[in-house]
Amino acid sequence: EFLAKNGFSRKDAVVAFGGGVIGDLAGFSASSFMRGITFINIPTTLLSMVDSSIGGKTAVNIKSGKNLIGAFYQPSLVFISTEFLKTLNKSQTLSGMGEVVKYAFLDKSLTKEDLLEKNYENLIYKCILIKKNIVEQDEKENGLRKVLNLGHTVGHAIEKIEKYKLSHGECVLKGLKIALNVSKKLGTLSQENFVKANEILATIYYDYSCKYNTEKLISYIKMDKKGNGNTVDFICVNNQLLPEIKTIKIEELKEIL
Repeated sequence: EFLAKNGFSRKDAVVAFGGGVIGDLAGFSASSFMRGITFINIPTTLLSMVDSSIGGKTAVNIKSGKNLIGAFYQPSLVFISTEFLKTLNKSQTLSGMGEVVKYAFLDKSLTKEDLLEKNYENLIYKCILIKKNIVEQDEKENGLRKVLNLGHTVGHAIEKIEKYKLSHGECVLKGLKIALNVSKKLGTLSQENFVKANEILATIYYDYSCKYNTEKLISYIKMDKKGNGNTVDFICVNNQLLPEIKTIKIEELKEIL
């Protein structure tokens, strides 16, 4: 309504200036107005710089779940300035690091030493290259791109239970912790490598406790976009400390949780 009332046409552009929610809302609006007008993204949070501004996913939440209404819509330009990081409080930085640590399990180029050093320009650059490589191979998430959801299957369910009072990155951190436990239970991760994986996760100081009702978690996981009715594509970690997509029955996941 706002774009229409202000005379926007297909020659105009929507510019997102803010974090991941702003980027998603602006991107989805641009994708659907007049069947698509130019979209430019200027992410100002660590999380949006390393993850949500890259790859063309735009979506909004509805009562039933997170990001259920949206479109794949690539921005014409993403402008990232690390100067904006100076404006962030500790909780926003922590949220961003929740996504950053995920990338350490997606590609060996991001190391435990990188995470400990916390050179944000280096971290952002490496995360973008990793995501760029994955998205270019599978833009519409038919296969490989699913690995970017490591920690998110349970993480999104936790967000819903917490009524979005916990930041996305914090829920991803808890989701990553559970993903490592599930990986061990399913046998993709040995005890020795389980310890190594947790050492990577421990570079981010956080309370990883997940005292949530299993029934509630499962009810929201069933609504997840990676669900297939009675099964879900769960992103595990293998003994190379890299992602592995496992299609498992919802009931089996419930038992593990």
